[in-house]
Amino acid sequence: MWFGLDQLNSQNGLSVLYAGIFPSIIAPLVWMLAVQYLGPNRTSIFMNLMPVFTAIIAYFWLAELWGSYHSIGGLIILTGIVLAQMKVRVHIQAKS
Repeated sequence: MWFGLDQLNSQNGLSVLYAGIFPSIIAPLVWMLAVQYLGPNRTSIFMNLMPVFTAIIAYFWLAELWGSYHSIGGLIILTGIVLAQMKVRVHIQAKS
């Protein structure tokens, strides 16, 4: 508030519109639908994909460099999600 606010104009209007519609309305709506459809236990693990998609968007949109740590971290995250989504079968042997 100290520095004031910029006026809404043709140069920043599309950015404000994008920030107001996609991350503020559509993303939470889609997330709530996923939680309703899949349940909170299965959808909460997918929050770990946020840094992966952030790195991908930054690579394409901001032309940031892609490092090996991005690939390694992404593989670790994807492996963790796959392992968390696997159903574990427990075999109980009856004692005789």
